[in-house]
Amino acid sequence: MLKSQKIVIWKKILDDNLRLLREAIFTNVSDVKTPLGYEDSGYDELPKLHGEAEAAFQSYGETYSQLEKNLSDFNKSNSEADKQVVQASRSAVKATKAAYSIKVRAYNDKLREREDVNQLSYNDTPLSASVKAKVERANGRAHFKHLPQGSGLKRKLKGRGLKGAGVAPLEGVVRRGRTYNLNEIQGLATPSAYTYKQLGSKYIRIPDLDAKTLVIVQPNRRKCGPKCKISDSLQSMMKTLVYKQHIDQAAYDKLNIEDKKLFKEILAITHLQYNFHDKLTDPLETLRAEYDKLKGEMELGNDNPSIIKQLKSLTVDMYTNRLIDDKEFKQIITHLL
Repeated sequence: MLKSQKIVIWKKILDDNLRLLREAIFTNVSDVKTPLGYEDSGYDELPKLHGEAEAAFQSYGETYSQLEKNLSDFNKSNSEADKQVVQASRSAVKATKAAYSIKVRAYNDKLREREDVNQLSYNDTPLSASVKAKVERANGRAHFKHLPQGSGLKRKLKGRGLKGAGVAPLEGVVRRGRTYNLNEIQGLATPSAYTYKQLGSKYIRIPDLDAKTLVIVQPNRRKCGPKCKISDSLQSMMKTLVYKQHIDQAAYDKLNIEDKKLFKEILAITHLQYNFHDKLTDPLETLRAEYDKLKGEMELGNDNPSIIKQLKSLTVDMYTNRLIDDKEFKQIITHLL
């Protein structure tokens, strides 16, 4: 495109912009004189205003499309003439948008006036509450239906439209904060009552236990104690303790030293160590007794391979739990190797 041709197009766009701005200004002046833009307040004006708003929106869309095209041409050529055309297109977009906003405002004002008339007409008549509610819903649907597309007022509904939780509060239970205290909802058919099971003075979260994760909480749902992954053996013992209130001594004896320590810690946190007649042996005391026994066998000259293998494992456990110092650990390992 020649430079002279672009200048002619640019002048034409400027003339169009002046015309659009003039129309927007005069329309705005008429709106100030009469808020609805028309002297007649009959119902036949509503479709007319609706059509004018749609036409203004169509014009705004066309000028915006032209702006995008001119921007694309300017990015390719980067010439001064195309730059002037882009500036003129932007002015046209602003002018058409202003005219469209004025038309939409006039339409909405007219619509609100009609709703006020309807409100007065049925408020003066002794109608029942149900009839008034139906009229209000009908007016709301009509308002939403007649809004012009792209006005920014016809938005997509979000959420479920309910206030609060959507359910009635539990009777006889006082909620402090955002959740109920677990001690107060035991025996009630609530999701939390099935999610948490009482374990002594605390509660354990069942979905996490099924996933081999230990999560213990206080009645106010604050976490306490360790949160960690557990082995299959310890998971089985925990389920027996939760559902049957029983400690399987044979299964406890088969646990490794770390699982035994964790199980004892759980009993201490939940205060269940006082709930059973037979107390569990301290795993560290049992570990020391086994270590002293095998160490004595070794000092007496018993070099049985099974004893040496067990003593190696016990020595590592003793050192890990800080039951022997570095010097003793090195002496035992050096002798065994």
